[in-house]
Amino acid sequence: MKEKICREKIDLVEKLGVHLENREQLGPFAARILAYIILTGKIGTTFDDMVTILRASKSTISTHLNHLQDLKKK
Repeated sequence: MKEKICREKIDLVEKLGVHLENREQLGPFAARILAYIILTGKIGTTFDDMVTILRASKSTISTHLNHLQDLKKK
């Protein structure tokens, strides 16, 4: 059951990520990180969860999180 929910969430992250990528002119992976954070909601997430669930390196996650933060400052 948990695996099914996780798979459905990943599918939603992908769909919302594509939408954000086009609408907000974000890079593909930055859009997916933002989508994951949005879908996780108030419960939040950890850096390690993002590495595991999004299947990316720590460096990739860190770089794109910093990029998203820089966008907010502008």
